[in-house]
Amino acid sequence: MQARQAREDDFERIRALGVGAGYWYLRDLDFAGAEPFWVVVEKDGGEVVGCLQVCPGVPVGRAEDLAISAGLRKREQIEAVRLLAYRAMALLKGGGSKIVQFLIPAHLHAYREILEARGAVLVSNGWLMMKRL
Repeated sequence: MQARQAREDDFERIRALGVGAGYWYLRDLDFAGAEPFWVVVEKDGGEVVGCLQVCPGVPVGRAEDLAISAGLRKREQIEAVRLLAYRAMALLKGGGSKIVQFLIPAHLHAYREILEARGAVLVSNGWLMMKRL
């Protein structure tokens, strides 16, 4: 698996992953011009199996709307989350963010565990995490 920035031809798959993960508001949105704000992870062979929206900001950037294909094995899900989180952090740091906030979907406990293992801390309600970049 590898993570990369999204391309225009990825957005129908991103929409399907997002809606499948419960982000109903993505269903009818226009993704034109959104390429620099999403990262995807693809399996060997090019199938997009995960996505994460990157919201640049200074001093605080955000990563949200994480969606992972339900067809992945548990180990593959963990690897996809790890790759997406690292790619998002690199993009945000390169854009001047000093801290990244991650909104953790309740059903993806592995995401929270990966971030905690790398120094992220819980903020407020337990599903919002923050890490200094």
